[in-house]
Amino acid sequence: MKILFAPSEKKQAGGTYSFNPSSLLFESLAPQRMQLLHSYTNIIQQGDTQKLSKMFGIKKESEMAKYQTDIIHELTMKAIERYTGVAFEYLDYPTLTLSQQQYIDSNVIIFSNLLGAIRASDLIPEYKLKQGEAVGEIKPEKLYHGLCLLFIGQLYTRRRDTRPTCRVL
Repeated sequence: MKILFAPSEKKQAGGTYSFNPSSLLFESLAPQRMQLLHSYTNIIQQGDTQKLSKMFGIKKESEMAKYQTDIIHELTMKAIERYTGVAFEYLDYPTLTLSQQQYIDSNVIIFSNLLGAIRASDLIPEYKLKQGEAVGEIKPEKLYHGLCLLFIGQLYTRRRDTRPTCRVL
């Protein structure tokens, strides 16, 4: 069974490991992800406060500064530890046993606003992207739309005797 999580606007800062977009779930999407990440970084480097406010969903310039980094070179942590919204707080991953954490790492799929479908164990940098917001001319939900259908199709194909089960937390 795979468990699907929506992303969280709130994220934990910090990290330990280098970011490798090619290691994320659905490695074949690496070129599209890199295009999106480069567009994201270019918008940040341009420093247009109005564009950044819209993309981040933040009005105060002082709050925007935290996210004006080249995320491709930022340190990462597991996605399940990066996101800190209500569902993630309720899960309380750090308090789980090692076997429970391994189950979560292998079976939870998170739909990131910027990176698309990722595993709970995928190492991701801190970023800010308002849900449904375009990154320049690229709309992430359109970029990743077919991926969701493919994912559900793969689940169904593996277990023809049952329908895919998804839990919403």
